[in-house]
Amino acid sequence: MARILIVDDSGFQRKRMCRVLNRAGYDTQEASDGQKALEAIEECVPDFIVTDLNMPNMTGMELLAKAQERDVDIPIIVLTSDVQDTTREECIERGAAEVMNKPYNEDRLLLAIETYLGPQEDVAP
Repeated sequence: MARILIVDDSGFQRKRMCRVLNRAGYDTQEASDGQKALEAIEECVPDFIVTDLNMPNMTGMELLAKAQERDVDIPIIVLTSDVQDTTREECIERGAAEVMNKPYNEDRLLLAIETYLGPQEDVAP
């Protein structure tokens, strides 16, 4: 079962995404900011990361930069309310596999993850 690290300072958003991904057959782990995400990457070595951009302590953009510096080879999807092309381009330059706008579409998110990890076995309707 593939493990996905969800990085967002909103506990509500993390729980919501965990439910969606768990139902789709993925194991999930949570981090409330980029710094905690780096620690989780070292501890649990996720197969995939979904991160918010605007967070305290370490932003999603800083997380992308740190992951790139450390040669972390894990696909990362960035979720953001920022719709500027420059933000999207910077995320891609820093190694994001994809950038999606919030509120995210569950089906589109799952399809993007499946593109990298393949489909998982559904565990709940």
